[in-house]
Amino acid sequence: MLMKPNFRFKQRIVVRCRLAETDTLYGADVIILEGIFVLYDPRVREFLDLKIFVDTDADLRLARRCEYIAL
Repeated sequence: MLMKPNFRFKQRIVVRCRLAETDTLYGADVIILEGIFVLYDPRVREFLDLKIFVDTDADLRLARRCEYIAL
């Protein structure tokens, strides 16, 4: 169980305000982590039962990055 803090973000101003209320999050059977540095930190790797690294072609990675940036 995790108590996640809630924040309020004001529009057009880079200000955030932590609220007193929290959301309760319960554990899951499967959690998917993604990103290029997910497996870098040994403290994170200790929590993982299964680790899968998927390598893609450099052109495909670049195309996906360009699509992401365009959104």
